[in-house]
Amino acid sequence: MPEHDRDLVDRFLIGVAIIGLSVGVMAMLGAGLSFSVAGVRISVRTSLRPVTVAVLAGIVALGRSEVRRRQLGTLWESARRHATRVAVCMAIFVFVIAMRMSLFEVRASDQYGYVSQALLWAQGHLATYQPLAAIAPWPDATWTLSPLGYCPAQQPSTIVPTYPAGLPLVMAAFIRLFGPFGPFLVVPLMGSFTVLLTFFLGRRVGGEVCGLFAAMLIATSPIFLYQLTQPMSDVPVTVWWLLAILLLIEPGAASAAAGGLAASAAILTRPNLVPLAVPLGLFVLAYSHPQFGTRLRNTMLYGAGALPGCIAVAVLNRTLYGSPFASGYGSSEFLFKIENLGANLSTYPRWLIETETPFVLLAFVAPWLIRSPLRRMFAAMAATTFVCYVFYLPFDNWTYLRFLLPAIPLMLILSSAVTLHLARRLSPRSAVWLAGACVVLMAWRWDTLGLQPPRPDDRRFAVVGEFIRDQLPQNAILISMQHSGSVRYYSGRSTLRWDWMPAEWLERSLAFLRANGYRPFLLLEEWERPLFAQRFAAHTKLAALDWQPVATYSGEIRTDIFDPADHDQPGASAAIKTIGTVPPMSKAR
Repeated sequence: MPEHDRDLVDRFLIGVAIIGLSVGVMAMLGAGLSFSVAGVRISVRTSLRPVTVAVLAGIVALGRSEVRRRQLGTLWESARRHATRVAVCMAIFVFVIAMRMSLFEVRASDQYGYVSQALLWAQGHLATYQPLAAIAPWPDATWTLSPLGYCPAQQPSTIVPTYPAGLPLVMAAFIRLFGPFGPFLVVPLMGSFTVLLTFFLGRRVGGEVCGLFAAMLIATSPIFLYQLTQPMSDVPVTVWWLLAILLLIEPGAASAAAGGLAASAAILTRPNLVPLAVPLGLFVLAYSHPQFGTRLRNTMLYGAGALPGCIAVAVLNRTLYGSPFASGYGSSEFLFKIENLGANLSTYPRWLIETETPFVLLAFVAPWLIRSPLRRMFAAMAATTFVCYVFYLPFDNWTYLRFLLPAIPLMLILSSAVTLHLARRLSPRSAVWLAGACVVLMAWRWDTLGLQPPRPDDRRFAVVGEFIRDQLPQNAILISMQHSGSVRYYSGRSTLRWDWMPAEWLERSLAFLRANGYRPFLLLEEWERPLFAQRFAAHTKLAALDWQPVATYSGEIRTDIFDPADHDQPGASAAIKTIGTVPPMSKAR
């Protein structure tokens, strides 16, 4: 082939690679690419195809030119020298992605529970008095007035949060700095720190390349990306444990104490993971210094740092729930059962392999291939995390893999180290193909189950709450379950949990509410209606929900607001109001 034609082919391949990577990044940002050519519509909304084309074009271009292979080698060496800067750029990209994809709104139980508790911490109290509970005649009145994420307190007619205080305390600090928008910044920011900490730990295990590889893997982990936009504790607790590990692998008394404090923050964020403190303490005792006396001192300093978190959890539990060993989630006998073992042994490993791909299984051979004392500690931390949930309540959705999120960066680091160990035995050409396959794998992980642009239905909690604030009377009280927290957050109206209401008390409770100046409404999502009917059908005709709602949100998950006063007045509601939508990313309230 003439030299001129050869240059044209090479430039074409490089251009295809650049365009493919650019479109892939645009797809990751939720923009994608859409245009028409000769009347033919071309649309790219995912990153896998353009990234695959870019990788193939790049590999072919490299194979055609020794000069470009040398240039790539030079570029790669430069990236290795500046690996920390590359990791920082990756962390910033993850933060930008999270901010681009987040709703900055509360939704169901978890999101409302954490954000609303942060507001209580910022106000200086956790207990909320419910005056209606003091006069309501039905049993368990305080429970019915406890929205999702709350439960009755030790004091009569008072409710308290059920979720641990670690994340809400951080959110409360951000409220002081950034106002009501503050709580929604915490998880995206901690997500970027997760990427950075994964890099630093990976570098300690297998060098700069291992750190960068592991950081890219966690940045494309489906469960990490899914939780990155949720104001929940899964990403924050992961950050605290990673920070504790990073501090404890540094020699010195100050690092040991600081690592203990990071462990304290992790325990306060998710108390049931307190067993993770044990393998960390054993690591400090075994490896923190050549002399046993110094190792023992470091271990004691680590324990002294970890102790405040345990004490804070015990004090809060006693204050809020009556016992240092109680929690807002319920009794340990209910949460942890031996019969849950079989289901969890089936689901968690399957979800892990389906989302992280079989690549993650390489972590299990790391103790035999990687020469680093960290390999045993990482393996012990991952195993302990799994044990903490193996007897826990079983779930049927892959998103509950979030419970194991603190272990996933460690497993990805070990898998990366094993991959690089094996890659050293490959020829340079094979190594290039392996690197390309890893890039395609990460694009596939991103597209398959990872971060997706917000859908209109994701906003239904805020939209319904804002409708209630603007359209329903000030004395409205919403009898609901799924929206029991979000309605309070967005509208300031009271809510009453129908799932706690005694079946024979529904009609009498409506009469009581009207007699005390309230105007009751029923607020039910489509999937709640058969449950509502099943609970109350034997005691009231209202359970049929066979009259016209006053307002309806018509999305993938329909939500209706009924006025019980209209039940015996056909045609009372002349027209059903439509609960509309507003642009996503609206300012948080």
